[in-house]
Amino acid sequence: MVLRHDTKGSDALRCRILTRIDGAKGTSGRELTDADKHFGVIVSAFGRNLDGMTPVDRAALWARVTRAHEAWPAGRPG
Repeated sequence: MVLRHDTKGSDALRCRILTRIDGAKGTSGRELTDADKHFGVIVSAFGRNLDGMTPVDRAALWARVTRAHEAWPAGRPG
């Protein structure tokens, strides 16, 4: 899980689900369905530097994230 808070709310990335909680606009979420989008959000929205991750590292992490996402029960919260 990756979390980030700002003055208007917070962002959370759990497995492949990106959730934005905004005090004025409410909660919205979307599934990140490919590795490039997933890692792009980690860099752009959460400010994490992933330069040290090799393509093999990224593939292994994406596989682990996908397994965890698929194992999460249906109807799970955001």
